[in-house]
Amino acid sequence: MALKNFKANTQKSLINWTGKKIMGFHTGTINLSNGTLEVEEGITHALSFEAKVDVQGNTISAAGAIIVDRTKYGIKFGSGNFFKALGDNLIYNDFTLDLNLVAMAN
Repeated sequence: MALKNFKANTQKSLINWTGKKIMGFHTGTINLSNGTLEVEEGITHALSFEAKVDVQGNTISAAGAIIVDRTKYGIKFGSGNFFKALGDNLIYNDFTLDLNLVAMAN
């Protein structure tokens, strides 16, 4: 098999996030620009995930989920690890990124 380089198709790729708290959850979408996750400048951690990968000609797609601990990126708001007696205002440290990535061969 010949080696191919792929570039993310930012129009067809989708990343949805879900954050949970005691009394519910919030969701949103992250726009993919270049394949780098940066939450706060200067704080980086390697991320890996299991994915279902499909190759169709010059298109490759990958779908999977990543669980991220937001406190590793300096996001402490509502965290029971840093604040006590939050009661119903506690926000769980982990949030989920559901990934559907599409890339095209160069």
